[in-house]
Amino acid sequence: MKKLTALLLACILLLGCVSALADDTFTLRNGVHFGETMDQVKLKETLPLSTQYGDEHNLYTDRGSVATFPKVEVWYRFKEDTGKLYEMRWSMNQGVTDKSTNEADFEKLHKALTSKYGDELGYDDGSCYIITGGALNGAVTITNLYSTMFESGVGKVIDYAEWDVPFGNGEHVKIELVRHYYGSKPSEAKYYINVGYTYFTDADLDAAVNEKNDDENAIMNDI
Repeated sequence: MKKLTALLLACILLLGCVSALADDTFTLRNGVHFGETMDQVKLKETLPLSTQYGDEHNLYTDRGSVATFPKVEVWYRFKEDTGKLYEMRWSMNQGVTDKSTNEADFEKLHKALTSKYGDELGYDDGSCYIITGGALNGAVTITNLYSTMFESGVGKVIDYAEWDVPFGNGEHVKIELVRHYYGSKPSEAKYYINVGYTYFTDADLDAAVNEKNDDENAIMNDI
């Protein structure tokens, strides 16, 4: 898990250079909003809901068309203490072997997200914003799992873009666009794209910064 550890430890804080929205709310697909309950989201989601996956804190859909892309699965996550929606992720191109199609879909999504939310934060070389969501964490976890657990396994995050979109009063949405591949051996590698929307507040950001500073101080004090 060295790659996962290195990536997560490399996350650094960006101050400024974010896209601002004048709206007081952030709207997800089908008019879904953060803070809604699972029952409210079920009434709005137009894709068939999965009967195989999900529990009281997670809602999954079956594959369907999202933003003109076929075979997309949507995952809603709800806070365990309040039951309110705080994250939405969609996984597309489930297991395609065509690298060029996967790359073209990533570029199409990147162009659309940039047009709507402004320039991405611009991290590279394994670094990322201090707030991370399930789209990135999920891709890092699964690619490292395959590349370390299987003798001939492969896995890698190929492309990554992220946005911090402020709205309302001290509220934000972390948007992540991730392209990755993995397989038990090179000939079986398949390509995937994750798109994630994670709600957080100024207080969450401050807490993340303080935790990072505490960790850095603990390292410096012991060396």
